[in-house]
This record gives sequence, structure tokens and C-alpha cells, in this order.
Amino acid sequence: MKNVKTTFRIFTIYQYEQEEKYLTSMHEKGWRMTGVTFPGFYSFEKTEPEHVVYRLDYNKEGLTHKDEYVQMFADCGWEYIQEFFGYSYFRKKITDEDQNEEIFCDDESRFDMMKRVFRGRLIPLIVIFCLVIVPHILSCIFGVIRTDKVYFTAMAVVALIYLMVFSVSAGQFYGYEKKKSADTAKVNLKFAGIFSLIGAFAVGICLSAWATGRSVYDILEKDNGFEIRAEQLNKTVVKEYDFKKGDTIVFNMDSKSGKIHVNVAEKEKEPVFYGDFYDSFDGEVEIQNDGHFFIEVSGRRARGDMEVVIK
Repeated sequence: MKNVKTTFRIFTIYQYEQEEKYLTSMHEKGWRMTGVTFPGFYSFEKTEPEHVVYRLDYNKEGLTHKDEYVQMFADCGWEYIQEFFGYSYFRKKITDEDQNEEIFCDDESRFDMMKRVFRGRLIPLIVIFCLVIVPHILSCIFGVIRTDKVYFTAMAVVALIYLMVFSVSAGQFYGYEKKKSADTAKVNLKFAGIFSLIGAFAVGICLSAWATGRSVYDILEKDNGFEIRAEQLNKTVVKEYDFKKGDTIVFNMDSKSGKIHVNVAEKEKEPVFYGDFYDSFDGEVEIQNDGHFFIEVSGRRARGDMEVVIK
């Protein structure tokens, strides 16, 4: 029988209590934690099943004076295991009478740890979200950055993941602050505002994703071609023509934003002309043989006038 084993578990930054329960239950089954490594590999060694509780503390300031910090817990009977992503891991053998042994003496101490987690983990995420993610999404929406659908969708998903983390964190803070505060109405009002702000961001991102995916355009048919006038084009317009050798297709694309893709080809044959364009362009293509051709004009958040003239 193996005397060591490794398990894989993922706990969020606020699921430290679930992590404590997991490690405690493993020790009760005869598996003593020896370490944890990124992204969530827990190492154990075989031992006698014992009543041992595991506790986590988040205190980067304490770790700057690690010897004094660890000794403070050792004086209270806690064995230091390791530090991982800011959390310090401790364990202590207990009896049935003191099985609820805690490293925090009251709710205020626990709430102080939550605030340390907020400063160490969440503030950097909020800064990145406000200074990088949000401006980047707005730039994509308004065409400052010209991207394709996959890129914008990925950015929107990243933003929603950030908002989900903020929601879970706010929920944790709400629970702790409500316990310790005498003015629950004030706490409720405060967090109602926070959750409303997070919800507004989420709705805004979803609506933006929908808005940037719709198409608003008109097609003007002409004797010698067609013209697309687009407020926003997110689809492919296809026109069919019978050409003679020597005919010329003239493109006049006045692009205000977005991406335009042009493709000219006979069915199931290699294109005689194609390209992606992010700016206005003028060009022409001479047909080299008689045939039935398809002219495709595709847009991705494209805005402007796109004219195709047959000569």
C-alpha cells in the first residue's frame, strides 16, 4: 500500500473554510498533508487517523517577520505547514471537547483577515478590471480597436469572470459585516449598491455583446452593381453575376470602423480576389474568363458605405 498520494482540488480565495474542512477530513481518514503546489495539487503521507484541525490565515505582513509570526502560533499549539499564495497553513491536534478550535478568537479577527485578503487579492483585480478590461471592451465596442468576434467574445467572458469573482467576494464580505455590525440596514444598503453596480456591469457587457453582433444596413441595387450603407454590418452579403472576360469589378469602400472581408470567386473555385480590410480602400479586379461569379462582402462591426461597380 502506498504511503503517499496527491490529490487535485481547486478552492477560490474565499473558500478557505471548505479547504480547512477538506484537509481535516483527509487527516481523519489517515492522510496527513505535507504540502500544496500550484494550481491545486495536495500532497499527503499515510498516518494514523487522528482528530487534527487545519486552519488557514492570510497575513502577508506577518510573513515579513515569519519567525515571530510562526512562533506566535506555535505558542498556542499550532504547527506551521507552509505558505501558499499568501495563505499560511496550520494544524493542531484536538480532543472531542475542543474540536471547534479556531485561530481567530472572534468574528472581528476573522473579518480582519477578510480585509487582508481583499487588500492583497481583490484590489489588484479591481485595478486591472477598471484600467485594462473595461477600457479594452469599450474600445472594441466603439471601434477604436478593430477586432474579430472571437476576440471580443473572449474579452467579454473574461470580464464576466471578473464580475463573478467580485460577486462571490462581496457576498462573503456581506455575511461577515452583517454579523458584526449593529446597523444591519446600513450594511444592507451598502451592499445593495455594490451588487447593483456589479449587476449593471454584467448587463452592460451582455447587451454590448448582443449589440455588436446585430446588423443594421441597407442595400441599394444599381444597374451596374450595388451599394451597402451600413450602420453596422455583421453578416455576409452575396451577389451573383455573369461576367465576360475583360469585365472589371471596382470596389469603393468608405470604412468608418470594423472589418470588411471581400471575396470574388466562381462556385467551388479559387477566388480571383479576396482580402480583409480595416480601412477605406479603392480597388478593381479584371475578370479573366467568362463565368458565373459570386461577390461576397462580409462585415464584422463594419460601418460605412461599400460600393461595388461592374464595368
